[in-house]
Order: sequence, then C-alpha cells, then structure tokens
Amino acid sequence: MFFECTQDDGKHVPNLCVVQNESGDEKVFSGPNTKDEFCTWVFQQENANTTFVAHNFQAYDGYLILQYLYKNGITPEIITRGAKILSLTVPEMNIKFIESLCFIPMKLAAFPKTFGLTELQKGYFPHFFNRAENQDYMGPMPEAKFYDPDGMSTDDRERFFTWYNDLVEHQYEFDFQAEILRYSQSDVDILRRCCLEFRELFSQITDVDPFASCLTIASACNLVFRKTFLQENTIAVIPPCGYKPENKQSVIALKMLAWVAQRDNIAIRHARNHGEQRIGKYLVDGFSVETNTVWEVQGCLWHGCERCYARDTVNPINHMTMQDLRQRTLEKIQFL
Repeated sequence: MFFECTQDDGKHVPNLCVVQNESGDEKVFSGPNTKDEFCTWVFQQENANTTFVAHNFQAYDGYLILQYLYKNGITPEIITRGAKILSLTVPEMNIKFIESLCFIPMKLAAFPKTFGLTELQKGYFPHFFNRAENQDYMGPMPEAKFYDPDGMSTDDRERFFTWYNDLVEHQYEFDFQAEILRYSQSDVDILRRCCLEFRELFSQITDVDPFASCLTIASACNLVFRKTFLQENTIAVIPPCGYKPENKQSVIALKMLAWVAQRDNIAIRHARNHGEQRIGKYLVDGFSVETNTVWEVQGCLWHGCERCYARDTVNPINHMTMQDLRQRTLEKIQFL
C-alpha cells in the first residue's frame, strides 16, 4: 500500500492511495476523502486476517491509519519503538499493518536491484507540486525544485537531472493526474514484488514466514534460531528471586545503613558498595571497619518474626519454617 499526500498548509492530507494484493489485483482511492475511503474499505469483514505492508509505515502511513481509527472510536493494538509504529492491529478482524523497512532496511529505489528484478525501476515525482491548485495541471515539466533534488544523494541527484533535463529538452507534457497515479502504482508494484521475493527466499531457506510471525528482521532471525538451532534444555530458567534470594538486600536496609553512615560520618560496607562483609560463615548486612560494628536489619519474612508469623509457617522462598529461621537468626546473633 502507498499514500500520496498534499502539503498545502504543512499538514499531510492523503489524496491518493494505491493498494495491491499478492496477485497484483489493485484498488485505487483518490480525492480529498482518500484516507476515509481507504480505511472504510480496509476495516470490513472481507479483509479479515489480512496483513498490509507499507514502506515507512512506522513514521508516515501508520499515523494516517491511526488518525482514522481514533476518529472512529476504534482502539488498535500497536507495538512501537519510540514514536515509530512497528505494527498496528485491529484484533476484532485480525487486520494487521507492518513495516517493510524493519525487514529490508533500505530505500525503496534499491529494492529492484537487491532482488534481481531489473525490469522494475522507481521513478521521480514532484511531491511538493502536489497541491490543490495543481490537481488538474497539464503542461510543461514542473520546476526541478518540486522534486526536492537537494534531498537526494549525489548519485541520485545526478541521475535525476539527466532524466529531468532530457524530458524538458523533448518538451514532455506533464499530466499531473496520470503521473501521480503512475508513480504510486510503480512504487506499490516494486514493494509488492520485492517483498514477495524476500518472503519466498526467507521461507525456502528457513521454513519461516517472516511476515506472519515477526515484526523485524532481528525477530525473524531469532525465531529461526529458536526453531532450527536451539537445543533443548540449554537455557537456564532463573528463579524469580535469583538463586540465593536470601542474600538480596532490602531497600529499607540499604536506606537505613546509608542514613547511619551519613549521621555518624563513617563508611559502612554493604551489598551495594563493596559487597556484604563475611564474618566467620556469616554475611552481615552492614560492617564498619573504623568502629568494628555490625548492623543487621532483620526483616520479618527472613528472620522468623514471632509476632508476625506462626512457628510452623513456611517461608515461600527458601521453604524453611519460621521457627527454624528464628533459631538460625539467634545463632547468628550469638556468634557475632
């Protein structure tokens, strides 16, 4: 799919949309109501379970679709990267839009050469000439500035002026409506054929359809790795609280130790600076070399608080009873 927009007042308003299916069947929407007519057609039952692909959907086409959905009270599911829309889905009909740039990160003009479709070639169009007063224009070529040559690469700019000057020299008659349609159809045809070629190549080699299950080339490659190369039982499943949750220091303890250190103007070693000090077989919450002082913050869950828990209550993390935890705490205090 491809939108072309007017920019009369700096606001992008679609006035042409071309969309093709896998077979090349095409629908064209044009005029001031292009966006609404296109979206009305898209979001109907006959297009259920369809994925639409656009080039630069993440930063352009996607926002046009989003405007329509919000205006009509339809809440989509979107996945973003910053302000860029990687995918937009209307779950009621499973209609999804994805970004071709996330799979093939290059400008559309480079697609044909990349995929060996040399008969295709992206042309030039005066986007800045797409204004209300020029919709019925027929005459000499628009000025070169409307093609934004200053925004082109050096090589592309040179090719553009060779093409442009040749048409001017031969007094080419520019028909705006014919040119905008031809340009848009060419872009959609390039996108469709090259994306199908990419999907076919990727699927043949990996047995994975990248557009069906993934949003980026990175996620597609990760899926191939997991499906084809990852061996069973090779990824550790780390417990939610780590392997030694009892060694984790609480925020309250750290704040208390920081407060004492500031109040008494001393250095206290703890889990977040030099690590907990080991004394005998025990690790202590805080320790000061200067004063030879130990600080222990006895959280109820870890130390078997007799006021908060029954003696036979089992700690859900280390599976010890509160009685055993309390006994272990008393032994540690006595040793220290």
